[in-house]
Amino acid sequence: MSTQIHHKIRKAMADRDAQYRLSGLVKIDDFYIGAPTENSKRGRGTDKNQVLVAVSKNKMGYSLFVKMEVIDEMKKETVEAFVTEKIE
Repeated sequence: MSTQIHHKIRKAMADRDAQYRLSGLVKIDDFYIGAPTENSKRGRGTDKNQVLVAVSKNKMGYSLFVKMEVIDEMKKETVEAFVTEKIE
């Protein structure tokens, strides 16, 4: 497949995903991602990227869909904006 077709397929998938919002039972958590640096510490206060993640689950508890977003700082406003944008 050509690179142009790959880009078109990825864009179409991203556009569809951007319109979809999670519903039903949704669990939200955060995690850190990135390679450790010389002076990095664990957990809150680390210099790694912080990511908010929301997972919708069915009645049996199986994961259905996921939404993730890299955030600058864990604040009430940040979480509220994430929830408003990503969850029904």
